[in-house]
Amino acid sequence: MLLETALAGRPMDQYAIRREPARCLEAVTSWLLELPWAPASGRRPNWYETLLERPLQQAAAGGLLGGGSLLVERTLELIEPLRHAELPFVVQHGDLSDPNLLWLEDGRVGVVDWELSEQDGLPAHDLCFFLAYFATATARARRLKDQVAAFHSAFIVPGAWARPVVVDYADRSRLARPLLTPLFVACWASYVIGLLVRGVSPVASRYHAFWRHTVQHADALDWSGGR
Repeated sequence: MLLETALAGRPMDQYAIRREPARCLEAVTSWLLELPWAPASGRRPNWYETLLERPLQQAAAGGLLGGGSLLVERTLELIEPLRHAELPFVVQHGDLSDPNLLWLEDGRVGVVDWELSEQDGLPAHDLCFFLAYFATATARARRLKDQVAAFHSAFIVPGAWARPVVVDYADRSRLARPLLTPLFVACWASYVIGLLVRGVSPVASRYHAFWRHTVQHADALDWSGGR
């Protein structure tokens, strides 16, 4: 059942994040942990092919990724562990960033614009997406190269600050840590495919750059530590 409610609040935009980064980060991660989860047994049998494998193959075959066939090939190698994983599913917003985040009048987080939502979405997708937005906001990154640099500092470098946030989310959600790299890769690949479905060319976007950067540096993603 879907209930639509008007929300009154102020934007959790880049300025709000820079004013109160710790508060924004804690509020959104707590909100994500409260979203409904369902056991892996309830997943559609062909979810992997429908959500990930087939759309990626079709995009590569159609030349819609700017010569990204090698990117898709490597992506499919990295996300293969998800195919048979005991992976729970979660209600997924799909675009957890400004302007879809609000501070409500009672101090809670409000989230609007659910047009990209998935009832049986991938765990950690929304968190990784939000953390990338958070990273570029706190770094005041406007140019693409600066956005990629902020992304790199958040997730890739040794001691990256965002990885422990994802690990903490996984542990509290009973999500196996070895699945975090495949899920992180799938986050960016599936979002870019979603742009294509909506008729938006993703090749020059930050999200395509994040996807490519993640695949290039997948071996550096160390999820062994938490907060």
